[in-house]
Amino acid sequence: MATSLYLIRHGESLANREKRFLGHGDWDLTENGYKQAECAAKYFEGVKVDAIYSSDLIRAAHTAEAIARVKGMEVTTTPRLREIYGGEWEFKTFEELAATDTDGLWKRWLDCISADVICRGGESITELLVRVYSAFEEIARAHDGQEIVCATHATVIRVMMQFLKHKTLSRMCDTPWVANASVTKLVYEDGKFTIEFENETSHLGSLVTVLPANV
Repeated sequence: MATSLYLIRHGESLANREKRFLGHGDWDLTENGYKQAECAAKYFEGVKVDAIYSSDLIRAAHTAEAIARVKGMEVTTTPRLREIYGGEWEFKTFEELAATDTDGLWKRWLDCISADVICRGGESITELLVRVYSAFEEIARAHDGQEIVCATHATVIRVMMQFLKHKTLSRMCDTPWVANASVTKLVYEDGKFTIEFENETSHLGSLVTVLPANV
């Protein structure tokens, strides 16, 4: 049977606001981010939901909890749905990363995140894909024929979209970032995922955040 996975990017975070690289760093949502999470919750008022999963990082977990309150459900958190690990880049502002980019690695990230770009001391795009794809597949198999919400992060959703569109990971820039608190729907059937829609933001109205290109 077909299983639906709704991937939700967390609401605007403090790091988004301050233009910092935040991978596994655990910063919360902004006031606007909490409002976006409530908009995401309203989106699911009329949508059947059988289970809610989230990255264990609080910006995603708090987004998921807003949905869980509307649905009268609990959230299952897992580190497997975390953002890419930034290593030495964690918490640094984009300006700081540009100023200390002696080997051009940060510029390569900005120009076109690719499979061979590894956050200094952190994860590569390929490693991220292996981690999150297996997590989503395990969730889908555990909930055959059900409707599942998964609150996660920007690079997680981007790498999944790139892979499922059969695009090379060396051209991640070909797939746009999804917006904060946006909804992307995947369907898992017969051992494979397909994309039903991506980056749905109509529920956010005027609260859609306009962010720098690479966050």
